[in-house]
Amino acid sequence: MKTTTKTIKGWANNTDYMTSPNTKNTTFLENLDMYVKENKLYEKGFKRLNTAFYTLRGVGATEKIVIKGRYWAGAWSDSYKQTFTIFYK
Repeated sequence: MKTTTKTIKGWANNTDYMTSPNTKNTTFLENLDMYVKENKLYEKGFKRLNTAFYTLRGVGATEKIVIKGRYWAGAWSDSYKQTFTIFYK
């Protein structure tokens, strides 16, 4: 299976920290939508995997694109990179 990993710019999570400029993930979602449109993923037959409930085990996928994002855990913590979603075909 061919695997491609792409990290999208912006914060992937919403936070409840009222004094922070990093509270919304709108930049990340806009960049993700732009990436999907530019690469025409849905037109090429890719489907989006709901990573909360499903895995690719037994699906017979031949190609997958792993979308990662930076998660912000607060002013006193370092950010970390984690898988946001997976596209497969």
